[in-house]
Amino acid sequence: MLLQYRTPPLPPVRRAIATPAATARVLAAAPPRPKSTPKPSARPAVTRRPIASPARKLATPPPRTPAPTPPRPRRTPAPTAAPSRTYTGIPAAACNYGDVVVQITVKGNRITVAEAPTYPQDRRQSQQINQDAIPQLDQETIQAQSSNIDTVSGATCTSDGYRGSLQSAIDQWKPGG
Repeated sequence: MLLQYRTPPLPPVRRAIATPAATARVLAAAPPRPKSTPKPSARPAVTRRPIASPARKLATPPPRTPAPTPPRPRRTPAPTAAPSRTYTGIPAAACNYGDVVVQITVKGNRITVAEAPTYPQDRRQSQQINQDAIPQLDQETIQAQSSNIDTVSGATCTSDGYRGSLQSAIDQWKPGG
């Protein structure tokens, strides 16, 4: 609990210029002040801080004890994401135009990426065919989550080679399955 106590401003004090000897005589002649004893009360005591003046120094206030802080809620660790794993199928030569190699990336229990880093591209016709066929086969693999994908019309050899290499990668991921 924080309490604040404000006092009204004091009227200005006029000081007479005195010599040090006269001041000492006045202080010596003054009677001592009686010490007051605190009265017991049910309410907690309020400490009043004196108004600072340039002529006297204030005593340092007693150290404050910090208010107890409520315990921090425990943080439960975030579930760790399943690591991604990549599997590369063996080259599948389904026809005379070249090998097809499929690489799959698996996260958790799903194929998240399927791509063919190697496919026939030595001839202009192979480049044209595979430019359209490979992205279609990649997309079908992610949708089917298996090697049970359709053949792309006009790219029979590439589709067969893709399926063979894809099945090899899946077999590495799920042995016996």
